[in-house]
Amino acid sequence: MAKPDELIVTEPKEVDISKAAYYPQLGSADLDEDTKIFHATIDRVVFQKPTEIISKVLAANGFSLNLENILACIDHFSIGAKVKLHAKSNGDLPSAKYFLPCIQFPFPNKRKIGSTLKQFYQEISKYEEELSRLQKPGTSKGKKKDATQLSKELEKIKDENKALKMKINELATKLSQSRKSAASAEKAMVSQKILPPELRIATVTNISFSDRLVSLKAGRSSFSLPMSNLHALPNTNDPCLLTVRDGVIHDSFFYRGPNTPLNAKIASVLFVDASLCKVRDNERKIWLIKSSSQNESLMFQNLKRGGRVLLHTVDNHVIRLTKIDSDSEMRWVRAAQEKHALHVIHPGSSLGLTDDEGEEPIP
Repeated sequence: MAKPDELIVTEPKEVDISKAAYYPQLGSADLDEDTKIFHATIDRVVFQKPTEIISKVLAANGFSLNLENILACIDHFSIGAKVKLHAKSNGDLPSAKYFLPCIQFPFPNKRKIGSTLKQFYQEISKYEEELSRLQKPGTSKGKKKDATQLSKELEKIKDENKALKMKINELATKLSQSRKSAASAEKAMVSQKILPPELRIATVTNISFSDRLVSLKAGRSSFSLPMSNLHALPNTNDPCLLTVRDGVIHDSFFYRGPNTPLNAKIASVLFVDASLCKVRDNERKIWLIKSSSQNESLMFQNLKRGGRVLLHTVDNHVIRLTKIDSDSEMRWVRAAQEKHALHVIHPGSSLGLTDDEGEEPIP
């Protein structure tokens, strides 16, 4: 039972707690039998969810644990404070000496419906109206079809399925013939020395971003092309020319186009080993890259923590990784600074930038 100088407040205009001290001894959990309002100080319900607290209190007082009752409590759930008042208060508001945060909610009351519960009732009412409309004999959606009509529809579906199966078989036959003709054409070009023996005509069959591999089919042979060798991302069924020696792809050329261009961004190496590289780009996004080829594993071995790399991505997928040579990078920076200084001294001079030896223009 609350003492006369102890109150539960949920509005700042009820009591002035600006100078009150935090007082754990005010802890309590109780139900006001007159108002049917339950309160509990925060120390009694710490680490509990509001619905969990409401469910426990309702079950302890004999209420059904349905959504209606829980929503009724949530509608009037408030966070306030339990306060102990000064013996004498000056000013318009009573002054609190001590306080302790608390929660408060009333038991379900059909005559007090909050906005959340009202919205719930409206949604249920709409479902009931729709269900009633669908079950009405005169509506088209609720009308039952007789056995004759269903049989006709079943026969129609069977005919459509038969036609689709025939179409699939026809397409499969054409695909098989095109593969055979492609293989024959490839053999003919090789035998007539039109196409070198190491060149193969292939087609993209699958693109795996998880393994960073592009699957290719050349005649009866299948190949896996590491994405680290790509300069643009092809599409499924795109044709390409492969340079294959001893069963190993040495080069590839996707000639249909346009292929998806790669986005480039600079990143710093956080961790690296022979098969895994973890980097962070300039937007502070972390990328974990698994090696897709032996050449890429060798490149990983030459990377160090804190080094910089160039990420080539498509739709948040890493396609390839390029090491940035710090010495070469600084060489270009020095060349650019030198040309800029010359332009400041001689404004009419050209800004065409070259490297230190004056051989290659800076892109």
